[in-house]
Amino acid sequence: WQRGGSPAPINVHGELYTSQAFLQTHKDLQQSPPEPGCDLERVVIALMFWSDATQLTTFGNAKLWPCYMF
Repeated sequence: WQRGGSPAPINVHGELYTSQAFLQTHKDLQQSPPEPGCDLERVVIALMFWSDATQLTTFGNAKLWPCYMF
């Protein structure tokens, strides 16, 4: 997408892997020299962690705060 009258492109993104920082990191990794003897594909991964309270009982106030990874 490009704004009318603007010569510089503007990235439209909604996911972490389409952010400018992620794309730049991927580009930097691909342009870096490979490890000697390694022919594996080089990729950047992003891990997001969060936690949310879960009530464990119907009566009482026991809660658990599991950690989720996305």
